[in-house]
Amino acid sequence: MRALLAYLLLASMIGTAIEWGDRANGELLWGETLQMGEYTLEAADFTPEDVTPRMVMLKLYRGEELIATRALESGDSFSIDDEVMVVAEDVRVRDYLLDESAEPRAEVILLVRAVPELRVRAVSD
Repeated sequence: MRALLAYLLLASMIGTAIEWGDRANGELLWGETLQMGEYTLEAADFTPEDVTPRMVMLKLYRGEELIATRALESGDSFSIDDEVMVVAEDVRVRDYLLDESAEPRAEVILLVRAVPELRVRAVSD
């Protein structure tokens, strides 16, 4: 039994990589939200068109509670307690391919940590 507990302790210290499970992605305009489970991501603000780097201010809510506010540029990300991660893939002001709209937009990804189903059965002799 001690050997099993020692093995589990060592395995937990060695395997620190996080596996991300469910994900939601989308393009957010000013004030729009992306929701997945109990989390809601809002595009609260953008940098002006003449300012570089282009950034988006994102607000992350768990239920009704605001848990994070971050300003991200393209390629940036952040995570909260290794439970949820937000990635800003692309932040742009004009979309020349579609309609030359000057409305700012951000392509974002919202990821939730994958939680494996684990059962431990201990039998004593």
